[in-house]
Amino acid sequence: MDRGKVLEFLRQVPFLQRLPGSSLRKLAEVVQVKQYELGEYVVREGEIGDGIYFILEGQVEISGSASIEEGNHSDLLLKQYDYFGYESGGSIQQATVVALSKLTCLVLPDSYSSLLQPKSIWYADESPGGLSLMEHILCLEPLEVDLFRGFTLPDAPSFRQVFGGQLIGQA
Repeated sequence: MDRGKVLEFLRQVPFLQRLPGSSLRKLAEVVQVKQYELGEYVVREGEIGDGIYFILEGQVEISGSASIEEGNHSDLLLKQYDYFGYESGGSIQQATVVALSKLTCLVLPDSYSSLLQPKSIWYADESPGGLSLMEHILCLEPLEVDLFRGFTLPDAPSFRQVFGGQLIGQA
């Protein structure tokens, strides 16, 4: 598959939109294209996962037991631009995924899961625990596209809003 088309697809995946262009280009180079037929198992509960699957075309059904002892089962339908799988190597799958139509996925192998971490000057060479107080206050945690969570000191007064200086600093 053409890497340009892969890159364009990856840019449309909401989960990946927080990543810089350099990470997306690298993802486009390392993802593998896998195809499945209607009714074919993509992954089975209890097996070791290959990585993260991004649905390029088709639909899947995810079913797995939320709690085997209680007998609760949950089903979920996923379509184009959705993803499933784990980012840590050797993880046991907690659900079964079956193709509901002809399915094409881009699979990011576990060995490249570090590409999914957003790059920032704050996290360049240190963990969040090693940040200065000012860096910790200004650092934002990306939650979704255009949605972030900031840090408030535990003893700080609660004004339920962010003031201009802090907002500019975070920007």
